Amino acid sequence: MEENGLKEDHFNLRIKYRASQRFSTASNTLTKFTEKASKRKNDLSKEDAAKVIQRQWRVFSQKKKFLKEINDEFFNEEKVRVQKMELQLETMKFEMKMEAYLTELEDLDFFFKNAEKRRNAAAFKIQHAWRSYLRRKTAS
Repeated sequence: MEENGLKEDHFNLRIKYRASQRFSTASNTLTKFTEKASKRKNDLSKEDAAKVIQRQWRVFSQKKKFLKEINDEFFNEEKVRVQKMELQLETMKFEMKMEAYLTELEDLDFFFKNAEKRRNAAAFKIQHAWRSYLRRKTAS
């Protein structure tokens, strides 16, 4: 059970790490677009200030929405990838078990063939000893 927990923790850490890399890249890209916004505060009228605030709010909300979409897409892709890896792992385990069973069957087959050879050899010795006994008895 602990192995599965450790594997899940490892997968979760890798997913979080890759997600953080993706978020920082997306965040840097979006920040470049927002840097062009006007930063003059003194020369703005109330309407212009409201427009700047609205524009900044829209950029912020769109950025948040975009990052959420990337996050959801990324985690969905990661889940699918992990499921595929687990399926491959299960397939490999099954194939290894089948290979072990086949090897065990070959070993058993070898053992039984070997036992049959020993029985035949023992029968030949007994027959040889019996025939030798009969020859000696008729010769004497």
